Amino acid sequence: MPVIASYTSGLASSTTPKNVAITSQAGDLIIVLGGGENEAITLSTPSGNSISFTLRQSVVVNNFATAYVWTGVDATGGTNWSMSATAAGGGLWGYTVLVIRSAAGVGNSVKNNASGTAAISITTTDTDSVIAVFNADWNAVNGDTRVWNTVNGVTPTAGNNMEMGYGFSNGAYTAYSAYYTDTGAAGSKSVGLSQPTGQKYSIVAIEIPLTAPVVTATTAWLTA
Repeated sequence: MPVIASYTSGLASSTTPKNVAITSQAGDLIIVLGGGENEAITLSTPSGNSISFTLRQSVVVNNFATAYVWTGVDATGGTNWSMSATAAGGGLWGYTVLVIRSAAGVGNSVKNNASGTAAISITTTDTDSVIAVFNADWNAVNGDTRVWNTVNGVTPTAGNNMEMGYGFSNGAYTAYSAYYTDTGAAGSKSVGLSQPTGQKYSIVAIEIPLTAPVVTATTAWLTA
């Protein structure tokens, strides 16, 4: 049965490198989404378990936060192997990791940077794909009352484990990550946040088609 596990390094601290302990099986698809508080902070390609990661999208623009998404196939699997990434430039940053079993490759990916409400349209290529999203807000709007967009009746929250991470530093930076499952028929989906407004955001999203429906999820949170 397909399984998703998600992990976060902590999204709004300056610690570098940051490591998370990942458990996976051979053939699992590993998605890494992350970013930093401004364009001076650039993230390294993540590493771990001899996985070769491909950069799918990145936003590094003056006077915006940064945002990245990488994917890689884990050829060997393992228990509590270490994923590591570093950030250059100093400041707040972080990343989240999504493990997908029975992925049918990688679908579309998109990026944007703008001001307002942090949502983005992505066109899925298959039925009931997974979509993963990372958003970083340079304006540092408080997201304690955040609301994720709903797609095909699915709304990510911390309670249902589909929100992978949230980080906030007053006056500096806010970051959010989540995923959607069972996204319905192939076509255009609006993912991201409907609240809070007033962000100056960098957002990335990626679609993962599946060979079978996703049925379980777990989330692990770290503080580093």
